[in-house]
Amino acid sequence: MNVKKLFRQHLFVFLIGLALIAAGCGGGSSSYDEPDSIGTSNVLIDAPTLKSWVDAGLVNGDGYENVVILHIGSPRSEYADGHIPGALEWSTVGIDRIDGPLLSGNMVLDGETMDKMLQECGIRKGSTIVFTGDNNLARVYFTFRYWGFPKKQLKILNGSLPAWKAHGYPVTTVTPRVEPSNLSVRDLGGPQTHLRASLSEAIMYVEQGLVTPYNTYSATSDLTAPKITETLDGTGSYAAGAGTGGYVLFQGEMRGAVTDNLVAGLKKTVDINGQQVTVFKDADEMRAFLENDLEVDLSKPIMTYCRAGNLASQGFAPIDAVLGNEVEVMMYDGSWSQWASLTADPSIVPEGKLWVLPDGSAGYDFSDWETYSLTHDGQGGLPFALKDFKGTILWGGETVTFDPVDHIQPPYFYDTAPDSPYDPGANTIEDEDREYYRTGPSDSAPTAVQGAAGGC
Repeated sequence: MNVKKLFRQHLFVFLIGLALIAAGCGGGSSSYDEPDSIGTSNVLIDAPTLKSWVDAGLVNGDGYENVVILHIGSPRSEYADGHIPGALEWSTVGIDRIDGPLLSGNMVLDGETMDKMLQECGIRKGSTIVFTGDNNLARVYFTFRYWGFPKKQLKILNGSLPAWKAHGYPVTTVTPRVEPSNLSVRDLGGPQTHLRASLSEAIMYVEQGLVTPYNTYSATSDLTAPKITETLDGTGSYAAGAGTGGYVLFQGEMRGAVTDNLVAGLKKTVDINGQQVTVFKDADEMRAFLENDLEVDLSKPIMTYCRAGNLASQGFAPIDAVLGNEVEVMMYDGSWSQWASLTADPSIVPEGKLWVLPDGSAGYDFSDWETYSLTHDGQGGLPFALKDFKGTILWGGETVTFDPVDHIQPPYFYDTAPDSPYDPGANTIEDEDREYYRTGPSDSAPTAVQGAAGGC
């Protein structure tokens, strides 16, 4: 598909969606026609506002506009150590799924997983959802946006739990009991695919210069002291801890990318009752940073990416929440663990390893999926091949000799994938999610290879 036509289609769907929401028809369900009794149209809310909702008994309440507070935490002990009264734990942020020609880790939740999580948390059609907890709250916010929740129903506690505590508000270790719901993402507006860049779209967008890749993790471009990016482990699972998994084939930066390491430029520190709390910048500050410091053309869509998709969401969420009415932003959840595993150049692959994209000799040709040619070293040169690095690296506070060749993770290719990212059916995950929205679970549809534990 022509990527410019694809963008026009995305923009058309996006504008139609905005018009429907403005007309009170958001999400494709008449339940959203009810007035917003919460009384705020902003995505960002402060701690006093949330405290007023807690005090008013709206949290996990029986009314139409009940409030559900989701505490996103990893590891689980963060929730057990203390959370906002009434908050429910949501621990799943991504699962392994087939994307284009390969298995990829930490991808957007599929419909069945999302339904299970929503129902366990008692989330209903009229619920207002508040995201708090650790930085992964941005990833869950993105997932709710992707699956069609109207933006007016989603709130981010600006400053999260530290802001709540700085105001002197209490936390609890009590896990509330909620009545499970029967809500399904099929009751919403369908996958908002313009908010997510699939592997096929990321390749097309970068190849044709149609987006500004927004690198939120400098390990994908800092080559002065090679930092290694772990991907799936030897069993095809993304659940392994840092250092125990595999590593990508090359390091560098997407063509045309800007870098905002750890999204420091989108955040600021404020004083709340003598305590320093990190919050999102306001619209003027954020716009000035993007335009002046990073020289981003805000008339062009921004595509956030990182190592494994979580920091990319921390770039997506503040831009979407604060500047979403004027800036188009999408998240590439495949990110570097996916992008930097795809090469058709055998010289990048360690000797004797068959990890290069098939070129037709095996009966199918995936060479058009390669991303090596769309990547540079940050100064316009060739990307850094990990097979060429052998030396010392700071690991666990100690300097150790490291040879990444034994740890590079071979991609898991699927021979049923289309030959090219431009072919029909190349957008595997979003096609599957649209089908789930239309018809529900299907035995014939691709399924998630491995999921994480539930939350609520």
